[in-house]
Amino acid sequence: MFAELLASSCFSFLRGASHPEEMVRQANELSLEAIALCDRDGLYGSVKAFNQGTLSKQRCITGVEMTLARPNAERKTSKACEVAMPQPTLALLCETHAGYQNVCRLLTLAHAEQEKGQSALELGWLNAHSEGIFALIPAPRRPLDSSTPTPAFLSAVRRAFGEHCALAMYRHHDGFDAARLAWVLETSQRYDFRVIASARPLFHEAARKKLCDVLHAIRLGTTLDRAGTLLLGNAEAYLRSEAQMLQLFADYPEWVEEAGAVSQSLLFQLSELDYQFPCTLEAGESADQKLARITWAGLATRYPTGAPAAVKEQAEKELVLIETMNVAPYFLSTWEVVEMARKRRILCQGRGSAANSAVCYAIGITAVDPAHSNLLFERFLSV
Repeated sequence: MFAELLASSCFSFLRGASHPEEMVRQANELSLEAIALCDRDGLYGSVKAFNQGTLSKQRCITGVEMTLARPNAERKTSKACEVAMPQPTLALLCETHAGYQNVCRLLTLAHAEQEKGQSALELGWLNAHSEGIFALIPAPRRPLDSSTPTPAFLSAVRRAFGEHCALAMYRHHDGFDAARLAWVLETSQRYDFRVIASARPLFHEAARKKLCDVLHAIRLGTTLDRAGTLLLGNAEAYLRSEAQMLQLFADYPEWVEEAGAVSQSLLFQLSELDYQFPCTLEAGESADQKLARITWAGLATRYPTGAPAAVKEQAEKELVLIETMNVAPYFLSTWEVVEMARKRRILCQGRGSAANSAVCYAIGITAVDPAHSNLLFERFLSV
């Protein structure tokens, strides 16, 4: 069965025109084997896709499409240059929990020291962070332009991922299908890459094309009239069924089947995650015990003449609720960050609903005296 392994949602900012939930619901209606949400440079829509997949009983694959770093000589470029000279991309699909960890690490590295919204994947990082990942190289929209993977890029991916990589071919009837096919066939033969078929969808149904055009024009910093050929030439970038894909790739039906076969190895699910906030504990002391200790010590500091009875009662109530929900490490982790910031004379202050908490006030996360407020702590903890 066919699986779509290269879908984008509206979390590919100003590129995709459908919500993750819409993509997953449509995949379910089309009876796809699976759908991989590979938003640009982030896992932003993955949780929404996973939650919808759980409701719809549609298997969702966690992935991301990362933008390759520019050559050193081109690093300092204007936005106009970035638009006119797009970089190649590499989709990374999570096979295992270790793969998810490696994807997160690569995203962290790629976003570090970049302007907000920018990301740059270095080829040199791949070897150390390839375990548990299946890499997918999208065929360029216009072969031979700046988005076309270079021989160095292709060789690096092949070395890093071995058999766990493939080329993704798509047909959008945009005048470049023949050139894309020629590039895929030549590249596949030269580097011994597998090939999978994809609809490379930017929206779940063709009717979203007009919205997609508006989003692209905003990203390009121009008007719809002036964008011209920088916009999609038609509405073909929509999610397709297996039957539609087999018709579209009647000359290479094995590529459609290969997409489904690859999806069988992509077993990681977000439900496997059980994140524990890091915190430093004394020998033999639990997180709840430490939080209670520093809370009462903090109240003694905050109220040198003695904490009001109402504040003590509120602190006791909060500590019981925190222990019930097993979230003491979250409070301790935040407290440690605040302490590190203050030692470095970095201004920091808890805000929002956290200001309702007697515990947060006691340990120095917030500065709002609970003795002068009567708000619900449960608003902050979301019980």
